[in-house]
Amino acid sequence: MFSLQYLICIYSSHNQPPRNKLLLVKHLVETLKVYSLVTSQRTTTFAVHHNTLMSFSFKAMWQYKCPRCRQTKIFTEPFDIAKPLDMPKRCGHCNQRTEPELGFYYGAMFISYVISAFLLLAPTLLLVFYFKWNPTGAIFFAIFLAALVYFKLLRGSRSLWLHINVSYDPKAAETKGA
Repeated sequence: MFSLQYLICIYSSHNQPPRNKLLLVKHLVETLKVYSLVTSQRTTTFAVHHNTLMSFSFKAMWQYKCPRCRQTKIFTEPFDIAKPLDMPKRCGHCNQRTEPELGFYYGAMFISYVISAFLLLAPTLLLVFYFKWNPTGAIFFAIFLAALVYFKLLRGSRSLWLHINVSYDPKAAETKGA
C-alpha cells in the first residue's frame, strides 16, 4: 500500500510531526483508520461500483428512474410547474437517497449549462450565418427553443448527474426496501 517514508513525508508536509517516531507511527495509523472508514462509508452511501459505465442506462436516466434499482421515479408525480425539481427524500423501492449530500446537484447545473449552450448556440449560429437570419430573430428563436426544453433539460440534468454518481445494483432491484 503506502511505504512508511511516503506517509511520513505526506504527514510532515501538512502537519507538525511529533518528536517521537513511535508517536508519529501511531498517529499515521489512526489517520489511515479514519481515512479508510470515511472512504468505506462514502462507497456504501452512494452504492458506487467499479463497473459504472457498464451499468449506465440512458433509458432509465431519460425516464427519471432511480439509478440504483431502476424501479421508481426520482421526481414526484404528477408534475407540478411550481415545483419542477420536487423529489422524495428516498427511493420507495431501494431506499436510495435522492440527495446524497448537501449541494450534490451543483454538478447538474454545469451539465445543464453545457447541454443548453450546445442546444441553443448551434441552431442560433446556423440561422444567422447559414440561413442569413436577422440576429434578433435568431435570438427570439433561441428563447423560444429554451422555453420548450426548459423543464426537460432541468430534470434531465439532475437525473443524469444522479445516474453518473450512483450505479445500478441488481440486488437492490430484486428486493424492496434494501
